[in-house]
Amino acid sequence: MRYEILKELSKREKEAGIKPDPEIDAFMKATAMAGQETSLITDYILKVLGLEICADTLVGDEMRRGISGGEKKRLTTEVALTVLRLPVFYKQRDFLFYPPWAFSLPIWVQRVPLSFIESGIWVILTYYTIGFAPSASRFFRQFLAYFAIHQMALSLFRFLAAVGRTQVIANTLGTFALLMVFLLGGFIVAKDDIEPWMLWGYYVSPMMYGQNAIVMNEFLDKRWNIPNKDTRIDARTVGQVLLKSRGFFTEDYWFWICVAVLFGFSFLFNILFIAALTYLNPLGDSKAVIVVEKDENKKDKELSNLQQKDQAKIVDQPTSKGMVLPFQPLSLAFNHINYYVDMPSPGFDICSVNRSKQQDVLNFFGAMYSAVFFLGAVNANSVQAVVATERTVFYRERAAGMYSALPYAFAQVAIEIIYTSIQALIYVLILYPMVGYEWNAGKFLWFYYYVTTSYVYFTLYGMMVVALTPGHQIAAIVMSFFLNFWNIFSGFLIPRPQIPIWWRWYYWATPVAWTLYGIVTSQVGDKNTLLEIPGSSSNIQVKTYLKEMFGFEYDFLPIVALVHIGWCLLFFFVFAYGIKFLNFQRR
Repeated sequence: MRYEILKELSKREKEAGIKPDPEIDAFMKATAMAGQETSLITDYILKVLGLEICADTLVGDEMRRGISGGEKKRLTTEVALTVLRLPVFYKQRDFLFYPPWAFSLPIWVQRVPLSFIESGIWVILTYYTIGFAPSASRFFRQFLAYFAIHQMALSLFRFLAAVGRTQVIANTLGTFALLMVFLLGGFIVAKDDIEPWMLWGYYVSPMMYGQNAIVMNEFLDKRWNIPNKDTRIDARTVGQVLLKSRGFFTEDYWFWICVAVLFGFSFLFNILFIAALTYLNPLGDSKAVIVVEKDENKKDKELSNLQQKDQAKIVDQPTSKGMVLPFQPLSLAFNHINYYVDMPSPGFDICSVNRSKQQDVLNFFGAMYSAVFFLGAVNANSVQAVVATERTVFYRERAAGMYSALPYAFAQVAIEIIYTSIQALIYVLILYPMVGYEWNAGKFLWFYYYVTTSYVYFTLYGMMVVALTPGHQIAAIVMSFFLNFWNIFSGFLIPRPQIPIWWRWYYWATPVAWTLYGIVTSQVGDKNTLLEIPGSSSNIQVKTYLKEMFGFEYDFLPIVALVHIGWCLLFFFVFAYGIKFLNFQRR
């Protein structure tokens, strides 16, 4: 229709002898072509506004203000879904069209059936496969516990997204919340090893109630009712011995209390979510052009449209200043590792002869596992957006003959190694005395070496995945998929001797497993201190326990050190190969 009108217009112009303005004539004829209307109108508006220099500029570029909404790997799905909806909600709230409860209630209700289905699928796939108590009542009780945990987690991250209000802050809060929930959940550090003045953190951790509900559902089953013969532990059955040795509840009624508390947390976080939506305002809008005026508190601007009829008033809030450091949450983790100190000796003195329980070794192992894995995963995640942005620049410069692939890859890896080495040095100088390691030059250098190389291969792994995928969104999905396997096969959740023989090869193919092997063995693998093992009539040495329980041998440390270099080189060469031979440029 538009083409026919333009054809008739051209005919009448020729008959009347009219010569139109060349630019307007070209614009009208070009926009009449199918498929060209939007792009040409956009270009013309940019030209009218004098913004043609910004035509190819990315709004919300990671290199300028952190990570833009919808581009960074989400910490959790609920954080992403909530943060992306907030701008629309704030607009509707300001116009009094959309009260906070009307925004939050549908999100909550719509997620309940999905949570029900996901929890059911997970329990069906894992319950009898793992070999939990076979009775049907235990099956449905575990399903109820998983459903309560899932509802609590969704509500928690919705609340954090509303408090953060931007993707960067929400991800930072989410990472910190995950770290605290795991550390205080009673699994990594047992309840009995937490200082009395920190027990409030244990009881306010939602993960603690979920963990207790799941373990009580299993170990209070009748198949664990074998009489206890260990007089050192005041418990009637073997199941209660296992629960009591880790600080879990031993009475069955606590299962229902834990489930009720989880649902209570879900209601609480949803109420806090509504409160955050009601009283918190957006931190600021993303803009391609920033105008600096004298009034820094609030500025009124009037922007006319092309017809100069309608006007819109925009009130800017003061822009927040400063920089969000991707490793800030983990500096807080150091303090909380210190909170789990057991007096009288300062620090987590596993090397002292005063620490002679099996749980002390497990606490030490868990502290190293959480510290290495969380900070390493943050390193791998944060570097991806930067590498993806710089790769776009590299494509342009390579086409112009300015860059070569291998020097570019080497330079990028070299600067990341420098940053990572400094970061690891600061981390080790803080962590080493706080944990209470033995002041020995050899042990200190071993610890620094393993921490540095682990963070280097985490960073290189994130860069490698970006080089092998079209964008950092897909790279984040691939990375998180393999990080889950690294987590499972790290040797902490499931020790190597307990992994089925047909899956044990993946333990050796997991870099984190080698790092934990090196750190734990280099620090306590040569100790002859006797450990008290629940259910055992005799005590065993620390080094013997590590060998029998985890398969760690002190004489294997040189091989572990060489393997770390091998992982770094492997990820570097694959990254260089992807940069040189894979081209995901969009033309």
